Amino acid sequence: MSTGHVLPIHSVVLCHHRIASLQEENFTRASEFIPERWLPNQALPNHTHQLVLPFGSGKRMCPGKRLAEQELYIISAKLFQNFEIELTEELELEFNYLLTPAGPIGLKLNERD
Repeated sequence: MSTGHVLPIHSVVLCHHRIASLQEENFTRASEFIPERWLPNQALPNHTHQLVLPFGSGKRMCPGKRLAEQELYIISAKLFQNFEIELTEELELEFNYLLTPAGPIGLKLNERD
């Protein structure tokens, strides 16, 4: 379906993922924190997995995807296994191509017994 837009060659097109992920046409109950929506076979109705593809897809997918994901799982598991983590101050966000913290993140790590 054509929308009538013509982009010049070498144009860069960016999707603001935060806005797209908070729209009900992309995700059911979009404004709610429901991490289970990303688990296999747990998707809610009207859930678009292809909306967020940080490593790309297909033949040009990042070859380090599996390694990066495994590293995230390991470090997260080790942190939560060994520490109780809490924010010490309100987290402020800003948009710089990606949604990022606007300043330092105050965390308190209490070692678990």
